[in-house]
Amino acid sequence: MRALIDRALGALCILLPLAACQSRMSDSMGLSEADVAAIRTVHDQLVANERAGNWDAVIALFTPDVMLFHANTPPWKGGAAVKAAVDAMQLKIVQLHATPAIIEGRGDLAYLRGTYHESFTVGGGTTEIEDSGNYVWILRKQADGRWLVAEGVAVSDRPLPAAAGGR
Repeated sequence: MRALIDRALGALCILLPLAACQSRMSDSMGLSEADVAAIRTVHDQLVANERAGNWDAVIALFTPDVMLFHANTPPWKGGAAVKAAVDAMQLKIVQLHATPAIIEGRGDLAYLRGTYHESFTVGGGTTEIEDSGNYVWILRKQADGRWLVAEGVAVSDRPLPAAAGGR
């Protein structure tokens, strides 16, 4: 019996360091601290430019073939479509707070998930619309080292307005 215990302990002494090495190898395949910092910078720049209504600067942080998905509207594909949609809505951001919760990825692919709260006007009006929810961005690292948003999804946590007729 003692021999069996000794062999089991010996196996654990071999396997535990291997498991630790495996864990470190997995971690080293993730994003570097510099990549995470660069993605946070893209996030902060995008939010600041949206607040300022600088849509050209926002679009500059997207890949040329960006796809953005919002509820109740077809996806916007490409910077020109984003700009056209924003212009058509006459969207004006009054207030925007976005907080990234997770940034993860490997190699040239990363995702960022967070929460947002915003108020905005549309159609040149003055009535503020409030919204809050969650968002996910998929980012791709470019050949020059910059991270750009390739896809984005925003999901409101607000209930839909009641339909006409009391439904």
